[in-house]
Amino acid sequence: MKNLEIEYKVMISKEDFKKLDNLLANKNNRYFEQINYYYDTKENSLKKQSYSLRIRHIININKYLLTLKIPHLNGKMEYEYEIEEKNLTNIPQKIIEKLNDINVLINEIVLIGSLKTYRKEFVIDNSILCLDYNIYNNEEDYEIECESISMEKAKSIVKNILNENDISYEESRFSKVARATKNTK
Repeated sequence: MKNLEIEYKVMISKEDFKKLDNLLANKNNRYFEQINYYYDTKENSLKKQSYSLRIRHIININKYLLTLKIPHLNGKMEYEYEIEEKNLTNIPQKIIEKLNDINVLINEIVLIGSLKTYRKEFVIDNSILCLDYNIYNNEEDYEIECESISMEKAKSIVKNILNENDISYEESRFSKVARATKNTK
């Protein structure tokens, strides 16, 4: 499946995360416990071209999703496929073709890091708002992200919720893959 991902992310404190979690507790939400496994070559061939490759294991529904993210003018183009298990043995042909386009062979791909997320998803104004508690490399952080039809709408939703509740934030400077792999090279 091909999808244009447009999302806005901010980091907040643990206390503010709990505050938001309590404020949104009465809204319908979906809960996920997931581990993202990130892959690249030993030479960082994907990172150098702003690509990312991951397998996401959604633990509470025992589902594996393979996702290749490619830079796009308005966000990231995602190629996502459900796979049987956490391995790169039966990669969909479309992923192999996209990797070949940047001269990366599937047998060069290695695991470079992982990140566990406890996520709550809420639908707000036809957008998906996520509260993420992340654990990686003996660190943890708290993040809010909103996926929407435009960056302006995603930013507006996040900033309105945070400003209405007097919550300070910092725009996420590093992606989950960057945070999960920062001390592994």
